[in-house]
Amino acid sequence: MEERIRKEWQARNTLLQQAYRDSLLASKKKDKDIAYEKIKRELEWGPFEDLCYEHNADIYGISRYGLDSATEKCISIIDKIAKGEMDYNY
Repeated sequence: MEERIRKEWQARNTLLQQAYRDSLLASKKKDKDIAYEKIKRELEWGPFEDLCYEHNADIYGISRYGLDSATEKCISIIDKIAKGEMDYNY
């Protein structure tokens, strides 16, 4: 992965992980919906979207249905790649 993409990956992952934590901690539907929209927005970035597609995650259903196990797995993989714990050639 080229340096520019890696840095953007890390920056976007930070926003994604914060939104994911917010969704887990939200006690009100409104707060959860806001967090889901943030997650969806980050996952729509090209490299994240491609990775999620490869893992059968439905990122476009997040706003309506919430997070499924495939999307949560994709978020976890993105985090591992951002931390250098896993390789991914985009």
